[in-house]
Amino acid sequence: MAITLNDLLSTAYLRLDVVVRGAPGTMDEPISWVHPTELDDPTPYLQGGEIILVSGVAMADDSPTPAQRGDSQRLVDRQVRGVGFGVDVIHPKPPSWLVDQCEASGLPLFSVPLDTPFAAVSKAISRGVLNDQGRGFAARYNEQRQLLRSIQTLNPVSSIVDRLAQVIGGWASLLNPAGTVVESSHPFIPLNLGMLGEAITFSAVGQAKFMNVRGYDVAVFHVTSPAGRTLGFLVAGCHGTVGTLDHSLVASASLLLSLAVTPVADADRSLGRLRSSMIRACLEGDAPSVRPYARDLWSDMPVEPLVVLRVCGDRDALESAERLVEPFHRSLAKDLHPVLFGMVEGDLWIIVSRSTAQLWTDQLGHDSRLGVGCSSGCIWRDLPRARHEAYQACAEAMTSDECVVVYG
Repeated sequence: MAITLNDLLSTAYLRLDVVVRGAPGTMDEPISWVHPTELDDPTPYLQGGEIILVSGVAMADDSPTPAQRGDSQRLVDRQVRGVGFGVDVIHPKPPSWLVDQCEASGLPLFSVPLDTPFAAVSKAISRGVLNDQGRGFAARYNEQRQLLRSIQTLNPVSSIVDRLAQVIGGWASLLNPAGTVVESSHPFIPLNLGMLGEAITFSAVGQAKFMNVRGYDVAVFHVTSPAGRTLGFLVAGCHGTVGTLDHSLVASASLLLSLAVTPVADADRSLGRLRSSMIRACLEGDAPSVRPYARDLWSDMPVEPLVVLRVCGDRDALESAERLVEPFHRSLAKDLHPVLFGMVEGDLWIIVSRSTAQLWTDQLGHDSRLGVGCSSGCIWRDLPRARHEAYQACAEAMTSDECVVVYG
């Protein structure tokens, strides 16, 4: 939609004439600005995309000066869109050597008649640039309105994700805190979410990350509640290089999702309180009373022999660790053994099968903000002893240089 050299030449009142059309497609490139100059080499003062206007005051008819040789190629290298030559000021037409240079380098050249002021050309380009910016603002406003209307639908979360994919010309997915897709604009997205790595696993609250994965410009926005609790992650992308994706639209969608997802987050907090109560019962030796609810709370009970992990750290670090052991996030262990976990008195307690304990301690140990204590092996009725061991081992980890300490 931006003004091009073809648009400028078709403006009748300017009465511009093409002398050299330049390389194919050049006259359809957007013009960023106009720059009148009589310098032999104006490229140090250009940013690219400009139209150069000259009257040839320092140009001879027969041959260029040494400083003017290769002038058009320098302008092409600087991505200048074309040169406008004011005729009948000094020269009745552009010098033949300038025409030859433009033809050789593919730089468009056009003549500006004497009764067309350079200021008229500048104003025409300025209006075109401003009109293009206005159209851009109008389009952005319309896209923002489409996102805002999505929150008023019966299923606002799904509507926001779908509408975001439409306005960015790509795809979008909402992930829960465990990294599992809960809403997606497409049945299949062209990206393995496991490739996002630490952008999700250990993302700080409120943080956004940008990357290019397999030819897709991807943004990951942390969706948080007004109180700062993690509600999930918004992942959006479109095909192209870094900068292709409109990050402001993705940011707006993440804010709307924080409002739409908050009621669901309240239910998650209730689930977290129930998990805490049940894990406490297990650690006190009452595993049989927990077993009927394990499939709903954690997906199932781990198999004996068991290991108890106590994880200490600040709030953000513990949230990251809790996301790691969510029942839907099992990229760490190929055998997909279930994990019991819950917060008890400010610490995260985890019960796993001993066969997978090393996998979990290795992954938890990657976060230097955490201290992890690991018990020796045990069975269900022996969990109180294992709890005591994990407590002591974690206390040792918090006062030493080791992130993970195994009892004994």
